[in-house]
Amino acid sequence: MLTSLFIDYLTISVTTSLLILSLLLLTPLLRKHYTAKWTYWIWMIMAIRLLLPFNLSFENIGIKVQLPDNSVMNKAIQGISQANTRVEQPIAALPVQAAIEPVTQASLLFFILILIWLIGSALFFSYHAAGYYSFRKQALCWSRPIESSQVASRINSIMIAMDVPSAIAVVTSEKVPNPMLVGFRKPMLFLPHEQYSDEELEFIIKHEIVHYKHRDMLYKLLLLTVNALHWFNPFVWLLVREANREIELYCDDTVVSKQSLAYRKRYCEAILSAIQKPSSRFLVLSTSFLGGKHTMKQRFTSILSMKKRRNGIPLFCTVILILGVLAACSTVSNGSDAVLKPGTIYSSLNGKQVDSHDVIESYEAQKKIADAPGATTEDEQRLKELATKAADLEAELNPKSALEQFDEAFAAYKDMFAIETAHYADQQDSNDPAVQRVLYELEQKGKLIAQFDEAKWSKVENSELLLERFNEEKYKLNQELILRRKSKNSEGQS
Repeated sequence: MLTSLFIDYLTISVTTSLLILSLLLLTPLLRKHYTAKWTYWIWMIMAIRLLLPFNLSFENIGIKVQLPDNSVMNKAIQGISQANTRVEQPIAALPVQAAIEPVTQASLLFFILILIWLIGSALFFSYHAAGYYSFRKQALCWSRPIESSQVASRINSIMIAMDVPSAIAVVTSEKVPNPMLVGFRKPMLFLPHEQYSDEELEFIIKHEIVHYKHRDMLYKLLLLTVNALHWFNPFVWLLVREANREIELYCDDTVVSKQSLAYRKRYCEAILSAIQKPSSRFLVLSTSFLGGKHTMKQRFTSILSMKKRRNGIPLFCTVILILGVLAACSTVSNGSDAVLKPGTIYSSLNGKQVDSHDVIESYEAQKKIADAPGATTEDEQRLKELATKAADLEAELNPKSALEQFDEAFAAYKDMFAIETAHYADQQDSNDPAVQRVLYELEQKGKLIAQFDEAKWSKVENSELLLERFNEEKYKLNQELILRRKSKNSEGQS
């Protein structure tokens, strides 16, 4: 399950990176023509996609990931099909044991990669979570209620006007660098001091309440989790950076919506006047009234722009569609719900899943049984079946060319011929009719072998037709020899 999860996240990370890169390149154009609301939601949907470890799978749809040929398995089952056709070759001698150690090493390497991913994710998340709780604890320790009744009354009236009475506790704390909203279940608005003008205070409170209404704290938690899971992907880091900018841009757009240019200018001045010192790196789980230099420039440009921008519904739907297509195409499947697993070999032709471990382990276990004293015929038969299964596995993993198939079949035929010839080598002068019949058949087989030896090495014969022609000639010779035996038997009986 863990390996499958890792593969899913890796696949999602790679495929989604293509869309992240495209959107990053289009960001200046999108901000010019579309409201921040839609890019805000687009980055959120992409973050959710990166969080969910699943891929869609549709019948006959999908990009089949062709893995390289597995040389370990090729060596492990090399020659097994020949072993089934050769006479008197012990099946127990098949070279399967050599595959076990390399396969184990590959599994160990994959396990190490998973371990590195898990440790990296845990360290990343723990670092930011611990920093956030430490900062929050310090801010609370140094916090105090709003002392000025006028400021408290002004804050309360703004909250009532925005329909969030008593939802957010507002306190001051010397430990916060700038106004910010902190917390999930019971959020608190921290102010570094109370010395704000009524208008500045209004802008600050409105800004943070909009963050609260947008549930931006949960959005930031989502971004942190995604960043922790995909810490190895630089494109995800860029996504998190852009999403945080869009959070502030969308909040600003909401605050100054339908307001005059003068109002927007005063809002920008309030942001500038609130700057005291840079934000802490542990504030990824808080909403700040301020931001970095580049972010502030983008925010001011967006706030002061009076140009009417388009509705982003078509853009939003397009991104959702692309994400759905990427999710479907990233599934390694041949039309079924195949799951890519380490230690599993996939056919380069049709994506079919073939588990090599079962063949190796079953063969080794049966080999020990067949070699043990008192082994039965059933044990040997079971071993032969596993050898055949291994040969079929080799054919599935590494399909042979027509010439390779001919070489294999021709070599087996020559081996059989050599064994029979050696057996009757000292009976050349025998007058036994049965022996004479066998010697005649061996002579005909020898001519057939010589014919195809010449055809193979002369390169006159088309290699694609060589196997087909060899099988035809072999069949024809067998039929002639059978007819000759029947004829001889009939003559003997009469």
